[in-house]
Amino acid sequence: GVGVLLPTKSLQGKEAWNLVGGGAKCVLSAGLQLLSVYGTEEENVPVATIEDKTSSSSSSSTSFSLSRIAGVDVLSNKFNLRRPAVTEDTRSAANTIIQKVKQEGEKALVELSVRFGDLASPTSPYTITKIQLQEAYESLPQETQILLQRSAARVKSFATTQRGSLDNCMSTIPGGSAGHNILPLSSAGCYAPGGRYPLPSSVLMTAIPARVAGCPLVVACSPSPSVVTLAAAHVAKVDLFFAIGGAQAIAAMAYGVGDVPCCDVVVGPGNKYVTAAKSIISGEGVAIDMLAGPSEVLVLCDETANAKLVAADLIAQAEHDEAAASVIVSTSSLLIERVEEEIALQLDELPKENRAVAVSSLSQNGMAILVQNIEEGVQVADQLAPEHLEIHTKKPLSVAAQCSYYGAVFIGSNAAEVMGDYCAGPNHVLPTGGTARSMAGLSVFTFLKVRTWMSINDPKKAIPLYEDAIALAKAEGLAGHGAAASARLIPLLEEKKKKSETAKEEPIILFAIPKGRMFDEVAGMLKEGGLSIKLSNARVLRPNISLPGWDGKLLKPRDCVRMVDQGVRDIAFSGTDLLAELNTSNVVPILDTGLDPIKLVAAAPEAMLDKNGALILPKDKPLRIATEYIHSTQQWIEREKMFAVVIPTGGSTEVFPPEDADVIVDVSATGTTLRANKLIEFATVATSSTHLVANRTALEDPVKRVEIEMFQCLLRSVLDARSKVLMEFNVSDEKDMDKVLGSASLRGMCRPTVSPLDCGGFAVRVAVDRFKVPHLIYVVKENGGSDILVSNINNVVK
Repeated sequence: GVGVLLPTKSLQGKEAWNLVGGGAKCVLSAGLQLLSVYGTEEENVPVATIEDKTSSSSSSSTSFSLSRIAGVDVLSNKFNLRRPAVTEDTRSAANTIIQKVKQEGEKALVELSVRFGDLASPTSPYTITKIQLQEAYESLPQETQILLQRSAARVKSFATTQRGSLDNCMSTIPGGSAGHNILPLSSAGCYAPGGRYPLPSSVLMTAIPARVAGCPLVVACSPSPSVVTLAAAHVAKVDLFFAIGGAQAIAAMAYGVGDVPCCDVVVGPGNKYVTAAKSIISGEGVAIDMLAGPSEVLVLCDETANAKLVAADLIAQAEHDEAAASVIVSTSSLLIERVEEEIALQLDELPKENRAVAVSSLSQNGMAILVQNIEEGVQVADQLAPEHLEIHTKKPLSVAAQCSYYGAVFIGSNAAEVMGDYCAGPNHVLPTGGTARSMAGLSVFTFLKVRTWMSINDPKKAIPLYEDAIALAKAEGLAGHGAAASARLIPLLEEKKKKSETAKEEPIILFAIPKGRMFDEVAGMLKEGGLSIKLSNARVLRPNISLPGWDGKLLKPRDCVRMVDQGVRDIAFSGTDLLAELNTSNVVPILDTGLDPIKLVAAAPEAMLDKNGALILPKDKPLRIATEYIHSTQQWIEREKMFAVVIPTGGSTEVFPPEDADVIVDVSATGTTLRANKLIEFATVATSSTHLVANRTALEDPVKRVEIEMFQCLLRSVLDARSKVLMEFNVSDEKDMDKVLGSASLRGMCRPTVSPLDCGGFAVRVAVDRFKVPHLIYVVKENGGSDILVSNINNVVK
């Protein structure tokens, strides 16, 4: 490199350009001041301006200024972090290596590993046995062994929790069912970089999720592995370890070369040639995690941030790589200046080699973005979609809830990104270059595959599917597709035609009836409509229903919903809270009965609420919410943009606060139980009432649909009748009739029915609102009406 010493005066425009263009990689003042760097208009070459800071009160010999960018320039897309993870040159170089390994096999693998320094000679073994991995682990000091075990346990715990969030599923379709199964990939190849700073943490971060996912074979490659890297492989329970690196190692794991087996997925960080190699194999049937470029951190902060900590985190990122991007986004220009001063101080404390990398990185890719307010800062962060997002603000949890695009977020000044790099549990293999807007980081999901399936066991009920397939095939001009569906449909239609046209197909409706309080309300409603549900005794769970062809079964409310969703039952009664909670896709609410109205509410101890009754969010930790209603609560959290964790309960949720939760979300009708446990309701999460619900596929069946619509009509007539009564009375002549009708406002559902009496006078019949009856009786009597009768109505069909 070329160093140029200059007087501590400002160097302008072309002078600086000439120096840089002439070969000076960076420009320093006589006081060894580091210069702020920005791009020229003539060419994308870093240009430095010298800043005279010799009079600064700082004891550092180096001053530092980050490149300045306005927030509006980011939002107008004049600046972004999008950098190609793979260039044509690196891809070409990597492809040459890959093709050589593919064609020449193990010979090329060994030759390339020797050439690049991974192996000492062609006869050097590149396979590290499990015994050697164990020996490496046992050679470490006990505290290092324990450190690796602790870190591995956290990574495993987090991956296990992630795996538990996934499950197989099944959905109903006409005549059958469809679903998915989740299975692990058969083999996983994990790459861990070597180089100046070997990364044993990358072995833990890649191999452990693969093992938790259930991959039968886990392979790892790392060039010239250190003892601690080998020990990490032992702790991660790697099956096979190979001391090779670069594009040749990626090729070996992708295609199976020598002792290296062929892997279904190849993951892990590496240099630009490793990344280029991954881009090539991903087009040849091998899955990869991502194409990660240089590392990034964006620190979003306000005036309350600790400049020392912000500077430390920017430097920690910068020492990764000269191409790493370290960005501060702040509402305070004063804070940015303090951070720059701290960077200068802390750079002096780094070892020489680390300092050189960090200085180069910060000079080329370090930047400070000034925003008008924290809302604009959130928009900038989302636009840049950084690999690592740190939030150092007065209310970091609230700000985190507003951010959407990042690889991983570190909330509050205590949650340094370095903990995520090493030992907290979440993975450190994350998307870079702005790809966090559409991609997620490496996780247990990377090693799982989702297989969908479909089965039709009742072809007659599948007729709508065949008909739709034929119509869509015709629209797309794919005659063969239509013929395949027709081959199944035509025999069914012919069979149906042969049946006697007078034969009536008996409808079969599978009815799920909720047990408990809801059963009594449903039974009462049906009784009012002239139907009966009879139980021979309390132990019988299959009641007799006075509807031909209907089959009833008593189930718990949640099971009613699940069975309708799965198509095992056709209709049921359910609260809408359960529909939301169970996240059903095949259950259609078709009638609100208005029965059992409840609220799903959020409640907290008085100490968690301000004087206006609003929730006080914790400043330094996520809000803890205990609930049985997990899905509904998560939707509420998203709507309110809170940063919170949900604690699932199995009942007795009211006793969780304050020790085990800050807030609860639970069903409340009167609030009595909440008050008894010293909880105060502060928000309504959702409202619910009992609905008649039906399976989506059952509604597509013409026979079932008629039966369901008939039942729906009956229930609606009963519900409408509950608010009405039939009022009958006599009047002696037309004069009294006009007087009664005029004063009583007997409008009813339409106009009153008036009939002449044989003995003279008139009989009046009218359906009126039940709540008006006391007033109407008095008015009718006072105006000459007599023989007043008021009776209940069982059904009202409008």
